[in-house]
Parts: sequence; structure tokens; C-alpha cells
Amino acid sequence: MKFDIGGRFGKFILSAGIYFKVDGWPNQKTVGITSKCEDGSHVLFADYDNTLFSEVMEDIKHVQNRYGVGNCIVLCNSEKYDSNGKQIGNYLLCFPVRLHFHKVREIMQCMRIDKRFIECCMRTPQKSWAIRIAAKHDRKTGNIIKPVPRFKCLVPGVMRHKVDADHLNFFRRFFMNTPAVKLGGNYDVELINYETGGDLKHGK
Repeated sequence: MKFDIGGRFGKFILSAGIYFKVDGWPNQKTVGITSKCEDGSHVLFADYDNTLFSEVMEDIKHVQNRYGVGNCIVLCNSEKYDSNGKQIGNYLLCFPVRLHFHKVREIMQCMRIDKRFIECCMRTPQKSWAIRIAAKHDRKTGNIIKPVPRFKCLVPGVMRHKVDADHLNFFRRFFMNTPAVKLGGNYDVELINYETGGDLKHGK
């Protein structure tokens, strides 16, 4: 189905998907990109809510060193400075590396992300993880609740697995404003139109 997000991703066909709130019907809608690769493997996503950026960086470096998952693309939904002058906010991570489903879950268990994000893949038709790439709208009024996530930084790391050029090039084009890399990818990624609510910490 097509989903109206201002034409930014207009050429993509979106799969239907819905993530339910814990305590009721979802009241917000948005668009996310799934972790699924064309060969059935998954890239590594992470979703942090109200977390110190220094802790996010510690997690990134830990999984890069332990698992060799390569570069990490960091998006930011909101950010501020706490009383100690440290950055704190909501962050989304993408490691564009092809991994087995169970390896992704294993790595996620080593990160300080909400455990419901790890398990949410089992509640979706796609059986994959997703992070938000568009503004979040009120389901009834259509008003924007949260803006489009913005690119924050790229954290370099050693790669010991196959790069997924499709996810890498998608983020380079739409968030990093840099040319695609010539790794054979052609933006063959899955976008989903989904509904959510504030009590399910997924796709913030």
C-alpha cells in the first residue's frame, strides 16, 4: 500500500504492519524501516529511550569490539542536556550488517535497550524489527506528534560480516545526505506503515 509521507519515500511500496499498545488501541501512526534483508537475514537495530548518549556510545563500542558489526548509523529523535551537562535523549541505531535472526537477538541482549523492543519482532507480520524513519502523527487528527528523526553521527567500527548495501545506501541517501556506496545495493528495503502508542517502546 502507499502511505502519504510527503513524497520523501514515495517510490517505495509499504507493507502493512501494526504494533499494538500494551493497554489499548494504538493512537499514533508512522512509517518504519524493517531489519529484514533480501536474503532473509537481518541488520542490527536498536532503540533507546531517555538514555544518556554516553551510555549509547558505550553499547556501540562494546558490540563493535565483541561482534565485529562495523559502522553504526545513529539517528536522534529528541535530545537535551541533563543537570550534569550530559546529553540525554531518544536514539535509533542501525548497523548495516547481515546477521542471522538469533545472532541479532543475542547482540541486543548485551545492549541497554528496552526488552520489549527485542521481543516486538514476534508481534509483527514481518517477524522483524523496525525503527521509525518518518514523523509520528496522531491517528485521529493527523497532527505531528514527533518530527522525522535526524542524523546524529556515524560511529566507525571493524566489520567481520557482510555489509548490507541496501540498508546502508538507504540511510546514506535519506538521512546522511551522502552518495550511495557501490556495493551492489539498490535500496531494496522493506518499509512498513504501522500504528503504535506511547506505552509500547518501539519505533520512538
